[in-house]
Order: sequence, then structure tokens, then C-alpha cells
Amino acid sequence: MLLPHAASAVNATAAFPIFTLLAVGHASTGIDLLVRTERDEVPLILELLTERACPGSVLCMLQSQALGLIASSGVALAVAATPVAERDFGRAIPLALAAAAAVSLRKPQLCAAPPATIVLRGGTLLCACATSCRASGRAPAVCQRQRLAAVGRIVLGVGLAAVAAPSACAGQGFACVGQTRLLLAQALRCAAAQLLPLGASCLELSRSAPTPSRSRRLLASAVVVGSGAQLALLRGPHAHALHRGARWALMLMHAASAAAAAATAGLRGGQC
Repeated sequence: MLLPHAASAVNATAAFPIFTLLAVGHASTGIDLLVRTERDEVPLILELLTERACPGSVLCMLQSQALGLIASSGVALAVAATPVAERDFGRAIPLALAAAAAVSLRKPQLCAAPPATIVLRGGTLLCACATSCRASGRAPAVCQRQRLAAVGRIVLGVGLAAVAAPSACAGQGFACVGQTRLLLAQALRCAAAQLLPLGASCLELSRSAPTPSRSRRLLASAVVVGSGAQLALLRGPHAHALHRGARWALMLMHAASAAAAAATAGLRGGQC
């Protein structure tokens, strides 16, 4: 009778170092890309102009992708830091991390990943297969958790829509497309893929106990920092390349995500 539980524990233990490597890989790639877009803007803009691309649009998406990679790193670190007794994260987070990594394997032309980073991202696919976390059956009984679940579904939906149809989303969301549609669509797909771990994390946090554990607080912090950074980016100069309506809708989504995740640490059971 104990053999299935023992095998499950071994599989989970074997999978969690992959999450640690994934956290390091995503963080290093995100920081490198962020530094490049911040400090090397003139060479990047010249390179974009030779591609007949709109620099503001593509730079916005590259920076969004960089911040999303750092947020994904925090999500992976939260899963890796979960004690054995509390490893009840559902399958949504590992699968979302795996999907984001798979989408990111095909990088935009201006953001070629080194082989080591590609190997780390490919490892997430193994991670999703190797992890045997049990999905928690707790239903959300608190208004705040229900709002958090709704935000998670919205973030996931936006991410999946942009991953599935990036060219159409670029045409609807950006004021400057022109000759840059293909390059912008690639950058948009990679940036949007990083919304998947944030959305899955919101859904997982919506099932948290009234007093969240340390690992879930770390997960909530990753969501708050990730959405807060995206919100700050959307208030910056490069985001003006977006249509005003799309920009404000994304700002509202990330503000709601950050606020709902921040509130989870203080949940004390206010029933609906």
C-alpha cells in the first residue's frame, strides 16, 4: 500500500531540482535581455530599423518578455522551495511553466538564446512529465479567492490568445505594425507565453488555505512582482506603441492580478 506513495515522493523529489535550474535559467536570461534592451537601445534600434521594424513596438515586447522570464523564475523557485509535506501544487503550474518554456524555444530573431538556456528550457518539458504533484481539492469559499481565480482565468486566456494568434493580436493591439508584423508577432508570442505561469499561479493561489504557507506566500510574491513589473512597463514610454485601449486593458489586468495575489497573504476567511 505504501509503494505508490513512495514512488510519488521519489518522482516529486527528482523533479524539484529541475525547477531550481529552471528558476536560475529564466532569471539569468531575463536579466540579460532586460539589460540589453535597457543599455543597448541604440544598437537595437538600428538593428530593428534595418529589419524595417517599429522599434517602440518590438522593444516593448522584448522588455515584457524579459520581465516575464524573471517572474517565471520566481514561480519555479516557489515550487522548488515547497517542503515535501506541502507539495500539493496542482499540475497547472508545472504544465504552464513547460508550455512557456516550449514557446520560448523559438526565440525572436533579436533575442537568440545560448545553447545552455535552451537546454534549461527544454528541461521544463521533462519537469512537467516527471512531477507527480497532487491537485488540491479545496474549493474557493472566500470572495477574494473567487476573484483571484477569475483573474487567473483572464491572464491565462490573454496569454493563450496571444500565443495562438500573435499576428492578429499585434494588428489589433499595436498602432505601429507595418513591415514589422512578423518580427513583432514572434516577440509577442514569447512575451505572452510568460503570462501562462502567472495565470496558473493565480488559480493555484485561489485554492490556498485561509492561512497560506510560506511557499504559497513566495508564489504570491512572484505574481505580485511579475504583474507589478509589467504594470510599470505599460506605463513607460515604449508602451505608447500600443493602442490606448489595449494598453489600459493590460494595465487593468496586471493591476488586478497584483492586487489579488497581494491580498492572499492576509486572507482570514471572509465568506461570500
